[in-house]
Amino acid sequence: MFSKKDCEQCEKLEAGICLIENSYSIRMCKVVLSDSGLAELKMEHSWISNIDILPFNTIFSNGKMLDSWSGSSIERLNLKLKKYLD
Repeated sequence: MFSKKDCEQCEKLEAGICLIENSYSIRMCKVVLSDSGLAELKMEHSWISNIDILPFNTIFSNGKMLDSWSGSSIERLNLKLKKYLD
């Protein structure tokens, strides 16, 4: 999940993730785009600079991005996870 400080929708999604995090045997992480020290990450993955709606979600497997979307719907996240885990 990509977010920024003080993003209400990001906080909403993060709360939902905390409730389901142990339901999946996967790692989830949050990148706060307003934090300093992300220049190298943004240069290596130029698509990050094009994120304009938060929260922005991505699913990676073996270093490859499988899916990405914007929005705070925990239901949508669950559907996407089930799609790639089944």
